Amino acid sequence: MENQATIKKGRRAKNFTPTEVEILIVEVENRRNILFGPLKGPSLTQYHRDRAWDQVLSHVNSVAPCVRSVGELKKKFKDLKSRTKSRANALLRESRKTGGGENDAAPLNAFEEKMLTFVGKESVEGIRGGIDTFAFCKVESHDPVPPRPVSPPPRTLSPPQYPLTPSPRHLTPPPRLPTPPPRLPTPPPRLPTPPPPLPAETPAPQVQKKKFTKKSALDEIKKTSALQAETNVLLGQLVAEIRESRKEINMLVNLKKRELEIREEELAIKKKKI
Repeated sequence: MENQATIKKGRRAKNFTPTEVEILIVEVENRRNILFGPLKGPSLTQYHRDRAWDQVLSHVNSVAPCVRSVGELKKKFKDLKSRTKSRANALLRESRKTGGGENDAAPLNAFEEKMLTFVGKESVEGIRGGIDTFAFCKVESHDPVPPRPVSPPPRTLSPPQYPLTPSPRHLTPPPRLPTPPPRLPTPPPRLPTPPPPLPAETPAPQVQKKKFTKKSALDEIKKTSALQAETNVLLGQLVAEIRESRKEINMLVNLKKRELEIREEELAIKKKKI
């Protein structure tokens, strides 16, 4: 129908070339024990088998015209085995025909001869010494068959008589086990010793804040004014002493000057006399 969605089929992979088939058979033959042998614990696990298939894939892709996958290799190898088995069975049937003559079936090629080692002769020729399950077994017996009894022997309905009084048994009492010593009471668990008390912190001395009032403020002002007056008096006395010391210094300077003038006059008089 037009309304139905058309399903797009994937592109068909390219056929295997003879070179790819040869490389596939050779590489699988080199890793036959790993790929098809029984797994042997940690020495041979599924990881080793997958890795061996990856190695075969890398060898095949090195000569392949397109990129192959492990699934394609496994499918191709399975097809080769089934095709080789059918070809070998056909050759075997032709060779077993009565009347002789040439075999009409084509002989196996080199690839099929190698694949025949994977198929096995038992699967083609059958197991030697086998038993035909459809053949009838012929039993020969020389002993006469005894006649079948007509009436079965009478059955005894009375039960067997057993003695009612049991034989006395010498029962020996079991040895007494030694009484275990009394258990000592478990001492109570020791409580952890409390840590020593911390030394009491001495409180810091509290500085008493002075409360300023108007009276205390006036007293402070009076004290400062009295101190200022005393300093002024001391400064006045110091200034007066400095002035007096200056006068004395000036007087000494004037005396020295006068002495120098007198000496100069005396020297001048002596020069005139000479």
